[in-house]
Amino acid sequence: LMGRGVDLQQTNLLVLIAVSLLTSWLFASLGLLIGTIAESQQVGLMLNLLLGPMLFFGCTYYPWSSLTVVPWFQMAILINPMVYASVGFRAALTPASPHMPLWLILGALTGFCVLVTWLVDATMFGLALISVLWAYDGFADVSFAAGEVTNPQRDLPRAIIARTLAIL
Repeated sequence: LMGRGVDLQQTNLLVLIAVSLLTSWLFASLGLLIGTIAESQQVGLMLNLLLGPMLFFGCTYYPWSSLTVVPWFQMAILINPMVYASVGFRAALTPASPHMPLWLILGALTGFCVLVTWLVDATMFGLALISVLWAYDGFADVSFAAGEVTNPQRDLPRAIIARTLAIL
């Protein structure tokens, strides 16, 4: 289905897992940053202005190694974290094709993760957490559930802790 050249050996699987985790961390942090900086009416516009160019110039439609014919552009797009995510997934899934060195891919993804996470400081994270808890407000419903449980002193703390651990 995927053609020849796709190779999922154990070392490639580890690279795939590492790139997946770093990319998830990076874009979750970036989404949190955009969500806390932009007004709620501007989030769609921010995504169009930011995500569109990131995808188009992020080597999602073409391999980074094919840009050697335009060397200045090949170097200029290295400021885009999507380049490292795309090249990292290609390196894990098609290791025979030319790509950047793995240390550069993983190092750049880690650097971008640290930078974006640093930009999302405790204040922005706190604001996002407060808005999520306010929107959910499910903690107020615990008192109603306590009236329906046989032993609420024992069962409700267990259920809350188990559900929190399951979500994490």
